[in-house]
Amino acid sequence: MDHQILVMAFLVVAGAFTGVISSVAGSGGLLITPLLLFIGLSPLQTIATQNLYSVSTHISASWYFGRRGHLPANIASFVPGMLIFGAAGAFCVGMLPTEMLKKALPLALLGLAVWVALHPDLKAKRATRRLTVPQFRTFVAPALSFYNGFLSISSTTFTTLAYLNLLGRSVVESTAAAKIFSAVSSLAAVVIFIIHGDIVWPDGLALAAGGILGGRIGSSLVIRHGAPLVRWIVIATSIAASLKLAYDQFGAALFS
Repeated sequence: MDHQILVMAFLVVAGAFTGVISSVAGSGGLLITPLLLFIGLSPLQTIATQNLYSVSTHISASWYFGRRGHLPANIASFVPGMLIFGAAGAFCVGMLPTEMLKKALPLALLGLAVWVALHPDLKAKRATRRLTVPQFRTFVAPALSFYNGFLSISSTTFTTLAYLNLLGRSVVESTAAAKIFSAVSSLAAVVIFIIHGDIVWPDGLALAAGGILGGRIGSSLVIRHGAPLVRWIVIATSIAASLKLAYDQFGAALFS
């Protein structure tokens, strides 16, 4: 019993820490996944429980952004598409070659870190607008929602940068919009996992409790510090995610 309480307390702390990272720049799931596997959850239970954590963290962050008036005014019009394409992505996980995509992601994330470090738009209050809202909703938002449901690795980072650079929103607005995307796109998967009984509720609720706190703290940090904070955490998390994914995919072969 004492051991179980200790595990729950550790999960709350871990959820809060990764919730801060996730609410600023995404990629918190890369820390949660090995943690859940380490404490004995199966891969399917890990994915299901992590999704519960992700939804709670991003809803918490979205709520705080909304209360502070930083959610884009038209974000509600994106919700139906987020649900449809997020569910489609989750449905296709077992049907499409995710391993090929996972092998390409380390290089893509490393390139993303270099691009963010050099790109002037993340140093400015607003980027240049390249698409209208209907164009973004029709062509870009479905792809982002599908990817979040399909693989979700660093999806919040990709959504933030897409919103920033294609719609010309501020860094704070783009980060806030990315939380809505992640929360809504993951919600359909959580419903499916609940129906199938895949979520480990004690672990998931402990992580979610920490994630709610972390989402609140991280969103306040974004509002307070803006572009400089987001820029450097995106760079750091992208490099860390790239190294971890590269090790997961190629490390065993290199060091065996």
